[in-house]
This record gives sequence, structure tokens and C-alpha cells, in this order.
Amino acid sequence: MKIIYKIATAVVLLFLECGGATAQTLTLQQCRDMALRHDEDLRSADIAVRQAELERKTAFARNLPQVDASATSIYRNDIAIRNLELQMRGALLAGITVTQPIYQGGKITAAHRLARIGEQASHEQVRKVRAELIYEVTRAYYTLMGVSERVKMLESYQRQMQQLKNDVQISVENGLLLKNDLMTVENEQSQVELQLLKARNGEQICQWVLADLIGTDGNTPLCLADTFSIADTSATPSAPAAVSASGISTRPELALLKYRVEAAQQQVKLARAGMLPTLGLQFGYSGFTNVKLKGQLPTLTGDKVDLNQNLHKSSPQVALALNVPVFHWGTEWRNTRKAKMDVERAQLELDKQQHRMTIELQQAALNLTTSDEMVQTARKGLRQAEENLRIHRQRYSVKTTTLSDLLDAESRWRTSYTSLIEALTQQRISQTDYQRAAGVLD
Repeated sequence: MKIIYKIATAVVLLFLECGGATAQTLTLQQCRDMALRHDEDLRSADIAVRQAELERKTAFARNLPQVDASATSIYRNDIAIRNLELQMRGALLAGITVTQPIYQGGKITAAHRLARIGEQASHEQVRKVRAELIYEVTRAYYTLMGVSERVKMLESYQRQMQQLKNDVQISVENGLLLKNDLMTVENEQSQVELQLLKARNGEQICQWVLADLIGTDGNTPLCLADTFSIADTSATPSAPAAVSASGISTRPELALLKYRVEAAQQQVKLARAGMLPTLGLQFGYSGFTNVKLKGQLPTLTGDKVDLNQNLHKSSPQVALALNVPVFHWGTEWRNTRKAKMDVERAQLELDKQQHRMTIELQQAALNLTTSDEMVQTARKGLRQAEENLRIHRQRYSVKTTTLSDLLDAESRWRTSYTSLIEALTQQRISQTDYQRAAGVLD
């Protein structure tokens, strides 16, 4: 056990010493910023936003006149028409058309609104991914804070036990204490070393988790700039009072569900458009050139006249197209009914999730209040354990209490200190849980 402890101590001191040249000291905000720059899901959500913007612009463009131009060059053998030959060697046909939809049964308007809803939903998806990432980073940061604080406490406690062991050993050598007392101290020391080894392993794992989230090398030691206020009895956060007024209205998950309902309603309009007439207007201008007509034409006197004419012609045109659906075996009606059912399903899902989010917020508020109370209780317990330890140390120095009682007081102090660290860690995590449930975690 001692060999394992020494190896673990050397490794930790080598890689986790904050004063080292390769160590990074980071605040919570720095970790959040690094994670936001590194996360692949967030970058993917940003791409989806740009795609939605392009789709919205495309949908809007369908309301505008569409201009098309065409040109065709023809090269074919001559065509004999009685005594004439029609030559189309290099004939050119060209035209331009302008098409303006007038009424499409509401399809174009619904498609444009659907694209705008998609764009707004993509922004909310970015908020959702961002909030989830911040939540994970914050939990990992506070968890590492708690484990690191426990490591520091155990290291301090280990030094105390080593000093006590030295004192007991001197007393044993002078015949003032029994060797069994020394073995009792050594046993307690071994328990502390084991707990310290486990805590350091846990600290390393927490470092890896946080490093993965913020995109750094897992072998690079991370030192946190923030620490818990162990002795600050005035620290009593009250997050619910600060954000309870907002409820769940700002949660991106709720906004996404509402956009889903709106999108389903626009799908109903798109399906209904299949049962309505459509009307469009088209303007055009077309013509041809380089068409030659050659041959001989008889006159009234019986003579023949040579004909060699280059034909070209152009003219404008206007077309008004009306399309009225008559009978499609009920396809559009069934599509509309199906779309309406999708609206009902989306609304039911919105109501269900909204109820769950409300309960989740209430539970988060209760957990935060409970964690505040646990911190106060743990602080009180630590103060009592510290006073009890002070008294036993004083009594032991004048030999009015036993070594066993002193070790028991030391153990109670360690347990109380650990309980306060766990309570402070849970308090920070509960604050983060409440902010996430209220939709204000940015």
C-alpha cells in the first residue's frame, strides 16, 4: 500500500501541480467558452441555422416573377415543299418568358411561413445545444472542484496523522505509550492513504471528463481558479428568487415544441392547397431567324420567278393559366386529414412536455432549497467537529484523554469536512440544475 501511495503521489505531483509550466488555470467561464468553441454538435447546429436561412430566402423567392430565357440552333436537311425548299441550316429560335404566380391555393405563402418557422426553430436548437453543453461543463467543473477540495483536505489530514504518529512513536520509545497505540495510529494512517489514493484517482478522471468537454489534451493538467468557501458562513445563495418569475417560458425545448405545432399547422395549409385552383400569368417574347426559303414560283402569265428569301419573325405573347382540381380519388382530402392529425399530436406533445417541465422546475427549486439547508447543516457540523477536535487535542496534550478518543475526534472532523465539501458541490450543481430547468443557463 505504501509503495502504491508513493507512486500515486509522484504521478499526481508531476502532472497536477498548478505551479507547473504546462498547467492551465481556468475559471468556469473560460471552460464554458472553450467548450462552446470546441463542440461539434454546436457547430453542426450553426450550419443548420445557415441552411434554414437559405431555405427561407428560397421560399420567399417563389413569390417573385420567374424569368427564363431559351435559345435553340437548328441544323437539318432542306425540306421540299412543292417547288420550294425550306433551309434550316443554322436556324435560330430564341425567346424569353416571365412567369408570375397569382394564386396557388395558399401553397406559396404556407411554404414561406414554414421556412421561417424552420429558421426560428434552428436558432432555438442552437440555444438548446448551447445550454446542454454549458450544463455539462458546469457540472464537470464543480465536480472536479469538490474532488480537488477533498484531495487537499486529505493531504492536510495525512500530514496531521504523520505528526501524530511521530509523537506517539516517541512516547512508545520512552515507555509512555504501548506499541498497540502506535499500531492504532498506523492503521488510521493507512485508511487515510487509501482514501487519498481513491480521491486522487477520482480527481484524474474528473480532469479527463472536463478536458474532453473543453477540447484540451487529457494529459495536460487543469487547475481551477475557483474554490469553495469552507469558512464563509454568510454564503447563502437564493437562485429561485432570482429567476422564478421567468418560469419555463424561456426554455428552448418549449420553444421548439411550439414551433413544431406551428409547422404542423402550415402543413395543413399545404395539404389543403392541393384541393384549390391555381392561377398563373406568363409574358413571353419569342422569334426565329436564319430560315431561308428558295425556289421558283409560277406567275399568272405562266412565267416563273426565282425566290430567295431569309425569313425571320418575332412576336410577344401573353398566357393566363387556370388549373382546377376536379377528381383525384380523395387523395388531397386524406392528406389534409392526416396533416390535421399531426397538429393534434404536436399539441398533445407540447402539453405533456410543458407539464413535465413545470414539475422539473419545481423539483429543481426544491432541490436547491434543500441543498442550501444541507450546506448550513454541514457547516454547523464542521464547527462542532472542529471544537470537539480542539478540546481532545488539548486534553491529549495533558494526558487527560485517550489516544482512541483523539483518533475518534479526528475521524469525526474528517467526516464532517467531507460532508461539507459534498454539500457545497451539490449546492453548485443544484444551482445549475435550476438554471437549466428555468431556461436561463447561458
